Amino acid sequence: MKGKLGEPYQQACKSLYVPFCPSQARDLCLRVLRENGLTDWQVMWEINTEYLAACVFDNKTIILSLILLDESKSSVLDTIRHEVAHALAGPTDHDLTWAKIAIRLGCCENRGTYQAMIALLQEAANSIREELTYFEMAECLVCEQRHLVIASAKVCGE
Repeated sequence: MKGKLGEPYQQACKSLYVPFCPSQARDLCLRVLRENGLTDWQVMWEINTEYLAACVFDNKTIILSLILLDESKSSVLDTIRHEVAHALAGPTDHDLTWAKIAIRLGCCENRGTYQAMIALLQEAANSIREELTYFEMAECLVCEQRHLVIASAKVCGE
């Protein structure tokens, strides 16, 4: 693959800046959790300007901040994938284990907040590049159109 991972798919959804409502974002997060076997996790909202979302292992909860609703649909989805990757990786920080899971879930290395995280996601993408070469047509969870995506992924930006 040339260029940044997922670049053609991000272009396809660039115009999706209509924000989610809280119930849509919560339902999407629950769906991503369930699709990854985390059926005993829950999603909660809170008012917080420090972060967009957080993963809390003590009570198996993904916390979404209301400021997340100001983001584009693709950014909301990327944030959800980021937190689900934390839930799957266990109580680790942004290490290579987490990054490989994040990339497999479809997190985009060019949308991260921190430069170190971007580099880590790129390293993870490079280390699992062989897995990322198999594509199929699938319906996107965000725009509901069909795109060529990584075989295990079902959302734009992957």
